[in-house]
Amino acid sequence: MASKETTLHVAGNSSPAAAAITPNPFEEEVSRFKGRLKNHEREYFKFVSQEEFAKEIDALQTKLHSGRRQQNMTKLRCFIEAMVQFGKVIDVYCQTSEVLAFVWGPWKLLLLVADTFSNAFTELLDTYQQLGDTLLLLLQARELFSYDANMAKVLSGIYKDVLEFHFQAFKYFQQPMLKQLFQATWKTYKAQFLDLIQSLSQHRVLLLGQTTLSEARRARSAEEARISDERAERDRRLRRELFVWLQSANTKNDHHRFQAIRSEFPNSGYWLFDKPEFKSWFDTFPPIPGLLWLNGIPGAGKTILSSLIIEEARGLARKPTVLYFYCKSNDKERDNFISIARSLLIQLLDQSPDLLDFFYEKYKVSTEAMLTTIPDIEGLLDIAIKNCTSVYIILDGLDECPRDQRKTISQWFRSLVEDLPPAKSDLVRCLFVSQDDGIARKDFADVTSLKIMQEDNLKDINQYSTLWASKLQEKFELSDDERDGIADRIPESCGATYEDLENELEPNTFPKGINDAYDRIMLRISNQATFRGKTNYCLMLLGWLVCSKRPLKWQEIQAAKSMDLEEQTVDMRRRRFREHPKDICGSMVEEHSDGVIDLVHLTAKLFLIEKNHINPMVEDVKLANLCINYLNLPGCRLPLSGADELLSDGYYVFMEYAALHWKQDQGESVRGVPALPTLPASCFPTRKELSLFGEMKPDETALDVFETLQQVRIAIENVFGNAEDEESRNKISKLYGLDIFKCSRPSCHHFTAGFLTADIRNLHMEKHLRPYVCPLDGCPTSVIGLTTAKDLEKHMWDMHPNIENDGVVTEFPTQAEIESANQQTKTPEDTVEPAVPPKSNEKPTKAKPKRKAERRHNVTEHVCRICSKRFSKRFNLQSHMHSHSNEKPHRQDNLASPLALKKSKTGIDNSNSRSGGLVE
Repeated sequence: MASKETTLHVAGNSSPAAAAITPNPFEEEVSRFKGRLKNHEREYFKFVSQEEFAKEIDALQTKLHSGRRQQNMTKLRCFIEAMVQFGKVIDVYCQTSEVLAFVWGPWKLLLLVADTFSNAFTELLDTYQQLGDTLLLLLQARELFSYDANMAKVLSGIYKDVLEFHFQAFKYFQQPMLKQLFQATWKTYKAQFLDLIQSLSQHRVLLLGQTTLSEARRARSAEEARISDERAERDRRLRRELFVWLQSANTKNDHHRFQAIRSEFPNSGYWLFDKPEFKSWFDTFPPIPGLLWLNGIPGAGKTILSSLIIEEARGLARKPTVLYFYCKSNDKERDNFISIARSLLIQLLDQSPDLLDFFYEKYKVSTEAMLTTIPDIEGLLDIAIKNCTSVYIILDGLDECPRDQRKTISQWFRSLVEDLPPAKSDLVRCLFVSQDDGIARKDFADVTSLKIMQEDNLKDINQYSTLWASKLQEKFELSDDERDGIADRIPESCGATYEDLENELEPNTFPKGINDAYDRIMLRISNQATFRGKTNYCLMLLGWLVCSKRPLKWQEIQAAKSMDLEEQTVDMRRRRFREHPKDICGSMVEEHSDGVIDLVHLTAKLFLIEKNHINPMVEDVKLANLCINYLNLPGCRLPLSGADELLSDGYYVFMEYAALHWKQDQGESVRGVPALPTLPASCFPTRKELSLFGEMKPDETALDVFETLQQVRIAIENVFGNAEDEESRNKISKLYGLDIFKCSRPSCHHFTAGFLTADIRNLHMEKHLRPYVCPLDGCPTSVIGLTTAKDLEKHMWDMHPNIENDGVVTEFPTQAEIESANQQTKTPEDTVEPAVPPKSNEKPTKAKPKRKAERRHNVTEHVCRICSKRFSKRFNLQSHMHSHSNEKPHRQDNLASPLALKKSKTGIDNSNSRSGGLVE
């Protein structure tokens, strides 16, 4: 692409004014570029010269040749020539060698990084070829350059685009897990690189003076805004689909709640950072392996410390990826490995947007509406974590998970850290937080441990007690001596626990431990009951919270309380609780931002059972009876009558829990009973129905519970959609939640969680019904999917015969395919068929072709335009074409010579050039 006359005589075109332009736009661009680099990258790049770059490329070429991994390195020729010419042009404006060093440096390192992965290297060469062609086309107009301040701005814009290209490419090809990510992500990044190349070509109108700089900048800003909006909208769409697939507990809300608790005493907990064990784990270079087990008694403040560690890790200068999870007992969204892993994947996606295409590619080929397959989860999580430069993982409350899950969680995360190679031992560090029990000691054997002792919290407790003693002094008009006495006695009585004691700080009585604190709460509830039966309401509510199979929302509790068996109705206006749950149960419960009512701590549940306030078996029977009675109400029977009016009164708020968990509550209530009557025959099919993932046949359902629930949900959606005003919609949302569009599969998480819109729900249901999608973008089946894996296999054979199962075009043949191609190119005269007559007692038979061979007849043929020979693969045709031109593909030329271009073409010293170079 170089012009016939390529010698640059820029010295005669320059002027003192041009050389003295201030501020220098090139140096400004260099400064901005350096600000985006790491310290070691800046130091490395600024000393790379053109000659050093040539030596590295020469060595790389030799290495590829010796390893029989030849690449078509001639594709770099245009870019090398363009940058040499560009360097001559900008010498007019800047004398520093740093300007081009920050082109040669990243390029050199980029090629060395990409060399480790041949597919990526090939694509990189293709991209550089396009970039070089564009730059040479721009520089053909250099004879018309005016070399003034405006031209400096135009040329600095070209330089800025080149630097941006290198930065984005360098960032992409430096990913540690590039081999695993490349296939899914390259298409998106290639489009971004091509956009940059396109913007470079638009500088031509400026160089030729066909438009003004301000007009060009406005046009470019508009185009960049358009492209940015399109990408943002695409990313939002992909994220919406992925968040459904990776649905998990809202850890952000959990973390915000614990932060709010700590905010009243922001200086508490920092004693932990002085502990040698923790300091070693938290510092830049952790011990090998980077594991730590933080443990303590219940109520010692472990969760609040975890929230502090998360915030401090986020504030580190090296900006690590911080992943965390708060486990919760008896919460299926918070007490197992799958829930933890899905939550961490969402957090990784938030902090590493480059993973979006990789995750989405896995989602497209997944057959699950929500990711539950453990090998798939482990594979995604392993790659995503190892693609980060530094990762802190904080897992709090592992003792609240079931035993089998505790083992799974600890083993997987220990292996993740322990199996790292020594050179990357600081890549991932993991903190386990739990009670010190026998199970934990087995799981974390040989892991560095740190136990929270009573004296560790003493300073924080003193601060806490001083504040509350002052509040009590004001409330009870105490003297200073009484205030100080209370402040001194609190640390002695709380035994290193200071959670939820603020309501128990009476002047004359102090709890001696956490159970004593709970005893005080229960006694206080009983003494302060404002009416007969309030204590019974408290125990009823606590019984539901202890035995419910999932966290209950306040509206569900209100609906359950409002059931009237005599009137066979749900009357929330007359029978609901009139007080807030904390007014009923005091500090034993807490309300979350999503309306869930829960016990304040796992120790509260253990206390209620241990002290016989709650008998789990009895409460399970009560809860099962409650659900069964609810499902037998007239309004819950088919056909529904007057559902629109009933749902506006909250009649169906509790139906979802009752339909899904009545059998589980019944099962828990009879567990351990030595003898019981024969259960109704309907119980066993219903248990099966709860566990099935596919569509149920009519004869597989013994009850119409889920059919009734589905009709109720349709009625709710219709009432919400047809509401004439915002007030009516808000009323429905207040009763049934914001996510009223729900999955119809009882085994799916979204059966309860739901979606904001019907469109998202329908997309989710399609994943249930047609989970097998074509991996090729643009194919209609990649959107609508297929019902079985066999259908997908047939589709791939029929519609994409040259595509492998992973969606990759089969460009490069196997040895068997090469031999087959050689057979195809032989003429009939070259091949002699042996004449082997059949035996006298045998009849000639035709071999039945295999299915694969039959499918090959439908393969698109590739025809030589010279001799009309036909080939089944494009590679075979390409190889055949070389026989017409006597060319050898990918000749291994030396790349040092292009940098010393011939004087006859560029006027640059050619003494080191060799024959066979890229520029001839």
